Parts: sequence; structure tokens; C-alpha cells
Amino acid sequence: MAAFFTLHARTFLPALPLPAGLRRSRTASTFRLVGWSGEFFRVVTRTDGTFENTYGEAATGYRIVFLSTDSPDHSSLGATILIEGTTPNSGFLGTADIAIQPNTNMTFRIRDTGSNISVFSGASTTPLINVTATEQQGGKISLYNRELNAGAHQTDIDAISVYAIPEPSSVAYICVGSLILLILTLRNRVQKTFQPKN
Repeated sequence: MAAFFTLHARTFLPALPLPAGLRRSRTASTFRLVGWSGEFFRVVTRTDGTFENTYGEAATGYRIVFLSTDSPDHSSLGATILIEGTTPNSGFLGTADIAIQPNTNMTFRIRDTGSNISVFSGASTTPLINVTATEQQGGKISLYNRELNAGAHQTDIDAISVYAIPEPSSVAYICVGSLILLILTLRNRVQKTFQPKN
């Protein structure tokens, strides 16, 4: 496994632009929650990169939150993975409860189609959560962990990957273009085959 980098006490990765202001993406990574059992890790997609308070929470975008099974928040919420609405404290669109142990690697994938957000564990093809998400507030992604003191809060993250999901219209254009090229190629072959020889 690649070396982890570490987020300490509400460290953020700056809001990273998605390719070409992308609204459809796949994100994949492995992380582990280290330190206090109340640590969490957030991935915010479709954010404009602005932050709303002294804790540095993203002001816009959909928040995918990962909690430890041992977290006091897990005890009150009954879930270890949550998708929050597009503004802080706007409520949960979907939840899932799987074992996420402290100091243990957790691999996830997030698929954002522009109208739905799905969260997968490991290589599973069945989503743990799949929610309707139609608001488009920005073309960036942000990652961060819990605030407070650096001794207690730490999340280690493996290299994170963000991939573009082609727009349906782009796929259609590629298919139509390929079909036209195939027809022209076949037409030229047929014409050469049936040309009379002098």
C-alpha cells in the first residue's frame, strides 16, 4: 500500500478543482481514523471551495462523512457513513452502518452522477448508500477531519483518486462518430470490391 498522508485536527486539503469543473465523478481512497474514537473523515463534492465558520467546514456541497464504530456520534446516529445535504446541519440524505474500526484501513468509492451520489465499500458493486442529489454548487472536492487538538484527532489517507464520468451526451457523440466511421469504412471497402477491372 502507498504511504499515507495525515490530516491533523481539522486539516483540510484545499478544495481541489475537479477536471474541467466536473459535475460527475468517481472518488476512491483508503483511510484510517487514528487517535480519539470520535474522529471523522469528510469528503465534500460539488463544493465551490468556500468555508463557512472558524472550524473550516465547507459552506457548500454534499458531505460524505465516515465515523468510527466506537464514536459517540455513531452511538447517537446509529450509522458510520452519512451523506449530508448541501449546507451544514441540513440533515442526512442517507446513512449506512458498517464496521469502521479505529486504526484500521477503510477503502471506499464515491460515484457522483450529477443526479445521484452512491457510496461503496472496497470493491463491492452494491452501494451502501444511494441518494438523489441534484444541486450543483461548485466543481471542487474537499477533504477534512474533525477539529480540536492535534493530539486527539488524526486521519491518515492513502492517495486519493478522482476520475471523470463522461457526460451522457459525450458518450452519445462518441458512439455516433464511431458508427459513422464504421459505415464509411465499410462503404469504401464495398465500392473497391465491386469496381470493374479494366
